[in-house]
This record gives sequence, structure tokens and C-alpha cells, in this order.
Amino acid sequence: MTPHARRMLVLAGSRTSFDEASDHLKELSHLSVSNDVVRRVCDEEGKAARQWLVGSPEPAKSFAAAKGVVEFSTDGLKVNTVGGWREMRLSVMSKREPALPAPPQRWDDRPLNAPAARLAVCAIAPCGHIGASWERLAKTLALPKDQALSVIADGARWI
Repeated sequence: MTPHARRMLVLAGSRTSFDEASDHLKELSHLSVSNDVVRRVCDEEGKAARQWLVGSPEPAKSFAAAKGVVEFSTDGLKVNTVGGWREMRLSVMSKREPALPAPPQRWDDRPLNAPAARLAVCAIAPCGHIGASWERLAKTLALPKDQALSVIADGARWI
């Protein structure tokens, strides 16, 4: 499979279910692949991306060069897997220039500056593993242990 075809499969497979991705690829590009192939390629490329993320200095360099204050946001939900109930959680570390102060009643309609840098990670794991993933995210971005953060998160017991 060509690198361009792999890219198309990952783009389609990361936007919708693997079944729908297979259908969309056939409809839009006449590329006939099964949902299992879309899943396999997405899994392979995800592992390669994770290896690059952990082993490359580029994420930390880009994050350090970005202007703004460090923000951390996270949200998740419980999903029932074959291994039992797990937490599916999206966590985002970003940097953005601060917006002007606003009272709570204006939070919904005040404009925020776009992030200058952002790294998002998502995982399905037991709740106890999620907090450790945040430490790895901070390490990947070379953030100091005493880094000041603006945090948006729920009140789960492991925060």
C-alpha cells in the first residue's frame, strides 16, 4: 500500500467508524478496502506516531517555541470493553495567549485566541492509568515539574 493510500485510510478511519470509512473510501476514491484493513492501518500508523512522539525532540521544541500560557484540559467517559469498564479520556496540553478577563456570564461568548501549540492524546485505560499518562505528556513536552497550568477538568477522584 502506498504512503498516500495509508494516509487516506487513516484520515477516513479517524473520522468515523471503520465500516463507514471503508464505504467512504470506495465512494470518494474508488479504493476498495475492508473495515479490517482500515483498522489495521490505523493501528499501525497510531503506533508509529506514538513512537515518534516519545522519541523525537520536535514536540518539546515546538511547544517551547510557542507563545502563550500552558493550558491542560481533559474529559472522558466510561466504556464497557471486553476487559471490563474502562475510562476513555481525551487530554489536551496547549499554549495560547490569554484572552481578556471576563465574568462567568460572558464565558460562552467571549473570543479566545487560537492555541499556538497543542498536543492531544486519547486512550482507553483503567482509571488509575490515566493520571500517569498526563505525567508522560508533560515529560514529552519537557514541561518542568512546577509548571503553572490553567486546568479545565472534571472532579474525578484521580485528578
